Amino acid sequence: MKRRCLCLLLALSLSLLCACAGPEEAPAGEETPAPYALSSGSLVQKEELSSLLVMGMAYDSENASYASTLTLVLAEDGADGLCLLSIPRDTRVLLNTGSGDGQPRFGPISEAYYLGEAAGSGEEDTLALVGGLLGGVPLDNYAMLNIVQLRELNTLCGGVSLQVSEQLAAAYSNLSPGFQPLGRNLEVYASHNSMLDQDGQPIPGTDTQKMSRHQQLIAAFLTAMRDALDSADDPDALCEEMRAVLRTDLDAQAFAAFIRKAAALADKGVKMETLPGADEQVGQELYFLPDVSAAKDWVLSHFYEELP
Repeated sequence: MKRRCLCLLLALSLSLLCACAGPEEAPAGEETPAPYALSSGSLVQKEELSSLLVMGMAYDSENASYASTLTLVLAEDGADGLCLLSIPRDTRVLLNTGSGDGQPRFGPISEAYYLGEAAGSGEEDTLALVGGLLGGVPLDNYAMLNIVQLRELNTLCGGVSLQVSEQLAAAYSNLSPGFQPLGRNLEVYASHNSMLDQDGQPIPGTDTQKMSRHQQLIAAFLTAMRDALDSADDPDALCEEMRAVLRTDLDAQAFAAFIRKAAALADKGVKMETLPGADEQVGQELYFLPDVSAAKDWVLSHFYEELP
């Protein structure tokens, strides 16, 4: 994607509306002031950087789609590894579509897909909100899948193997700790909720263990997809099957190139991170609120470099 040099980075602000100091609910439809603006002498957005937002889709009790997990994959030529950034599903944003009166409202970023789905903009709305969380940086593409499609992708790749923790294994009689092919336990590994009370009931908050497992799944699948494409009798046909399962907006050539680039970086190492911030009560709701200063530093270090 064509990038442009920036002599002065202005107006790159978080469009997320993340409840600044004092977590009182802002009036409906009122925009929170931009928490930061990036500025520097002479910066350029990295030409060699590619990104892919992976959306793990789920459904609520009314069968409405929402993004259960959001992970940004950053692949930079010449880097010493692959970077994965998780965006907590309860990150507080100003959603484009509101309640009955159509006014914008604050809510978790996971709802953005559902609210835009009817208009066919669920993917783009979510991508734009994640870009806003990162100071307005343009993100390239997306991929999305639910648990059924995850199983389909696992079959296409010949299966993935991952480390199962003692804590996860203790919760299921058919699991044992250690490195192993996930097979039928893929769904358990992906969907297990670590945020439970003593009675086994879900509790609100950011499930960091689940996000970590999803990052490990993404890294494993990137390698497995690359290996499957390299060994396939008809890699073009397999590539199309993978694209269909992942529902990505990348064309076949760009998809195969990204998978190979990301997997090659993952071979060197994988840096797994979470959007800086913390859970905080806002009115009656518990949200994840980004740390503005730390988010700014993260963006500058990953997306920009100084001109020589």
